[in-house]
Amino acid sequence: MGRKAHFKHTDFIEAAIGIIAEKGLNALTISALSKRTKSPVGSVYHRFLSRDELLGELWLAIVEPFQKEYLKRIKVDGLEAALYGLKWAREHPNEARVLLLHRREDFTSGKWPIELRERARILTQELNKTMRLFIQEQFGRITRETIDRTRYVLDDAPGGIIRRYLDEGKIPPDSIDKIIRETYVAIMGKAGVQTTGRHK
Repeated sequence: MGRKAHFKHTDFIEAAIGIIAEKGLNALTISALSKRTKSPVGSVYHRFLSRDELLGELWLAIVEPFQKEYLKRIKVDGLEAALYGLKWAREHPNEARVLLLHRREDFTSGKWPIELRERARILTQELNKTMRLFIQEQFGRITRETIDRTRYVLDDAPGGIIRRYLDEGKIPPDSIDKIIRETYVAIMGKAGVQTTGRHK
């Protein structure tokens, strides 16, 4: 039998999140992760062959569970999906800082192994499919305007205000929920507050 691994994969991911949240994306290196986890550099390279692969694993480890819950809410209630980012950011402030204070391209522009690229492709495919179904159900048509309206209330508006607080080192206050609710109703119309959930 081989030796039992002393360091778990989640240990490295959590340490990487902490480094970026505290010191910024550029501070995350294989060496820094080794020091943070008090593990040999070889142990880190055993799991992540390069910094690009480390960034890819980190990004997916945060995005996959978030998107799973986010899409579940979109299929039932668009407003709850718009509010979910706030709830998640309050519960996972470090993860939120990693995702919202850096561009997606910062994590996805490197050379990823095939397995990571496939996971990212599936995420994008699932998101696009669910969003199109939501837009069709809400507006009866998919146009540039209906796409923009939906992206604004579900992504741009919540993400922008969350990002501002995170950038100031603060947790988004509960008062933001009311702003997001009012914005959603104003943009989507009262009929858009509750979806029928037909595409669950």
